[in-house]
Amino acid sequence: LYPNKNPNSEYIKFWREEARRCREGYIRESDGEWIPGDFYFYLNYSPIMVTVAIEGNTTELGDFEEADRIEGFPFIYDGDYMYYHYLDQARRKGHHGFVLKSRGKGFSFKGGSGLAKRAILGENTKSQKNVKAFALANEKEYLIKDGVMNKFVDVIDFLGTNTPWPRRRELKDSIGNMHWKLGYKDPLTGIEKGIKNEIMGVTLKDDPQKARGKRGTYLIWEEVGKFKGFIKAWGIARPSVEDGNFAFGTMIAYGTGGTEGADFEGAEQAFYNPGGHNIYGLKNIFDKNASTALCSFFFPEYLNRSGCYDENGNSDVVKAL
Repeated sequence: LYPNKNPNSEYIKFWREEARRCREGYIRESDGEWIPGDFYFYLNYSPIMVTVAIEGNTTELGDFEEADRIEGFPFIYDGDYMYYHYLDQARRKGHHGFVLKSRGKGFSFKGGSGLAKRAILGENTKSQKNVKAFALANEKEYLIKDGVMNKFVDVIDFLGTNTPWPRRRELKDSIGNMHWKLGYKDPLTGIEKGIKNEIMGVTLKDDPQKARGKRGTYLIWEEVGKFKGFIKAWGIARPSVEDGNFAFGTMIAYGTGGTEGADFEGAEQAFYNPGGHNIYGLKNIFDKNASTALCSFFFPEYLNRSGCYDENGNSDVVKAL
């Protein structure tokens, strides 16, 4: 469609509807299937690096195959579908989210996508301006060394080139300081204008007190599988997104299992005792003799393993195992 600023033009109607889908989700007309807005935004507006097998290779089942790593849009996976529904349900219930995962499941891309959506489109229809979102990690390298902040910048750069959504970020724009604020200053008055949504990265460096006062609508915790003092920092941050029994902001933490020692203790507590930390708990179907216990979201190696899912993204668990 040719760009047209008329509010009744097909161009503006199209982009208004796309923004609505990114905030409210999308219902498939054929059968009523629904995905949350964060998932719609991730699939349609968040380029990521994907692994694609080189055509013409013939290998036996179980052998390694040659592949390329290219930029593209996310594949539709059942694991991602379940994760985004988990996060949406957690938010609606006034809880937060925690994910224990295997490596290579694209959570830095998902986190960067979530930050970009809030920077460009806000949190929801009632909160589109002056929105703040944070990414927290114990070490800065987890944020900007091919981390979630790099992915965030890639997405907002893509949106700035390919959509008419807000793109000016002259107020703050720094990967080094990990601070972005969309908008501009009026050249005559010096007054800040625009949507003024802010994205900030925060490193704790073994000091949980640095998590205090991060009052935002969306907080991501990176690499909590190697995060000493994570549970204490999580507890310090909660009053910044909660008011009594109301949660006006959502925190989501994710990390890889397998690390031994004190660095993993916080992640273990969050996974096995979600209720103690206002984390949305699910029935534990993974551990033996734990039929009545709850745990957080688990994203195992056998979900979405390359070469082990069908054309619709349904995992072949037997093949993956």
